Amino acid sequence: VLVRAPDHAWPNDWSPDGRSIVYAAMRQGRWSLEMADASTGQVRTIVPPGGPAEYVRWPVWSPAGDRIAYERGYWTGNVWVATLAET
Repeated sequence: VLVRAPDHAWPNDWSPDGRSIVYAAMRQGRWSLEMADASTGQVRTIVPPGGPAEYVRWPVWSPAGDRIAYERGYWTGNVWVATLAET
C-alpha cells in the first residue's frame, strides 16, 4: 500500500522510470492530482484541489517524464426526464 490517506486515490500511470505513480485523489470532497514515490511512500500534490464542482482524472505521464496530461471537468448538474407508466 503506497497511499494511506482516507478518501479516494485512483491510480492511473507509473512514471517512465517506474519510481512514482500518479493518481487522482479526493481529499475532503475536493479532487487533486498526487504522486507517490514507490520506494519511500512520500506523497506530493502536483495539481492542488479545485472547487467543489471540479474534478480531475486519468493522469498520464509523457514518455519523457516531463509532463503529465489529465482530464479536468466540472459538474454542472443534469436533469433527467422519464415517462412513467400509468398505474
